[in-house]
Amino acid sequence: MFSFLKEANAMFDPILQGISVLKFVLTRLVFSWNIFSSIDNHW
Repeated sequence: MFSFLKEANAMFDPILQGISVLKFVLTRLVFSWNIFSSIDNHW
């Protein structure tokens, strides 16, 4: 049972890391987009 959990963890770890990286990139994109749109509004 524990070995199965270890294997499942090893399988899901890269997926979770990828999800967290995607979230980080998305938040950065939204943040920079908000800055750009606010600059646009100032013009």
